[in-house]
Amino acid sequence: MRIVLLTSSLNIGGAQTQLMLLAEGLKSKGHAVHVISYNPARELSKNLTQSDISFTVIERKGRWEFWSFLKTLSAEINSFKPDCVYSFLLGPNVILSLIKNRLNGAKIIWGIRASDMDFSKYHFSEQFTFFISRLLSRRADLIISNSNAGMKHHVAYGYPRDKFKVVHNGVDHSKYKPDKTSGLRVRQELGLSEKHLVIGTVARIDPMKGYDTLIGAAKNLCHTYPQLRFVCLGGGDKLLKQKLQNTVVEQELERFFIWIDKFDDLNAFYNALDLLVLPSSYGEGFSNVLVEAALCEIPAIATNCGDSLEILKDQNTIVQRKNPDSLSIAIAKWINQRDEFIKAPKGLAQTYSVNQMVESTLNCLSLAIH
Repeated sequence: MRIVLLTSSLNIGGAQTQLMLLAEGLKSKGHAVHVISYNPARELSKNLTQSDISFTVIERKGRWEFWSFLKTLSAEINSFKPDCVYSFLLGPNVILSLIKNRLNGAKIIWGIRASDMDFSKYHFSEQFTFFISRLLSRRADLIISNSNAGMKHHVAYGYPRDKFKVVHNGVDHSKYKPDKTSGLRVRQELGLSEKHLVIGTVARIDPMKGYDTLIGAAKNLCHTYPQLRFVCLGGGDKLLKQKLQNTVVEQELERFFIWIDKFDDLNAFYNALDLLVLPSSYGEGFSNVLVEAALCEIPAIATNCGDSLEILKDQNTIVQRKNPDSLSIAIAKWINQRDEFIKAPKGLAQTYSVNQMVESTLNCLSLAIH
């Protein structure tokens, strides 16, 4: 099978990481893969080169050159003579549908990576793109969602249910495992001791990730449990980050919070935690961090957003979204009943493995082609 994977950028992110894992998996199974990006940022290009996967970056310079860009993109796709083109995220999905008639019969597959987005928090162009996608969704030959929540949300907004398949993300479980030694090293680097109860959040700084809920919960807890420390790992919106940090200072919580933009050894980071919290407000599809932490035997609490309950398998670890009180009650329960918390649902590594994601995706692509 000849497959083109289309993405808006090769920056490191959740969707791009899954694209990279999929490209490597498809190639290892003997399929021809070509990756196309239309953003000059190319952090993952080194990974593609090392894996001997061909890629092209077609820079989209401005809205006035949009039609010229579509023509160039069509020609690049056709030069590979693909059986299908699989796009990741909203923008690439729309663009792929606009050029479908130029693709010499190649099937087009959309990738859905989010659920109930609140577009009022973003630029108007995001809401407009979603509106256009609803109109164009029937042009897709198949739509793959990485979560059941994402599928249900998009079907409710007019996407065709009969074209949907769900393929959960894959996590390389060989990279994530319990390692107390590396965890202690990270604690020392962060100035944390064994007496601290370390709660980590791994998420980019974005309105959807619910950091305001986390801060609200910390306000409820820190004076009762002064041993708590909240470590927030993720880059993103610098203005929002400053606003969040200002709130922490106003609430006199600054000694309880540590902010980190990037950490290279995620396995060591997870092992430094006592608890992972995912306080997402909306838009979450499938959260890899819940699986990664569980593979390190770190318990987790998450809001009822996306497929979090399906991943964690325990209603007691799921709390109301945008509700600091609900989150603080759950964390307090964990503090007082730590030994009773489930660390990793049985069979998690096999259920959400990279190989299973690749195999399930291959089945979907074959279905679309035949």
